[in-house]
Amino acid sequence: MVYKYCRFIDLGETLKALGHPVRLCIMQRLLENGPSNVTKLQHCLHQPQSTISQHLKKLNTIGLINVMKNGLEHIYAINGDLNVEFLRFIFDYNKKVKDSAFPNNNIINL
Repeated sequence: MVYKYCRFIDLGETLKALGHPVRLCIMQRLLENGPSNVTKLQHCLHQPQSTISQHLKKLNTIGLINVMKNGLEHIYAINGDLNVEFLRFIFDYNKKVKDSAFPNNNIINL
């Protein structure tokens, strides 16, 4: 059977966008705490606002998040229920892998 790789281009771009630890952290934060502005994300991630903004732009461009404007403030949220389901799967999977690799929670935080 011949697979047409074209149908995997969007998935590849989505996975590539999620391939950065800061973007994964942003998505986990939005998943757990709901919509947020850059300032709140900046404080929890301990990254410069410009860095967070660049990552948010990438996530928005790929369609994983959307931006709502409230005056001068931009509020970021996960775009759609399918993205929420997908992210929950990824983070649950990650937790299960860590739990099975380190059953006594002996994880070294670097």
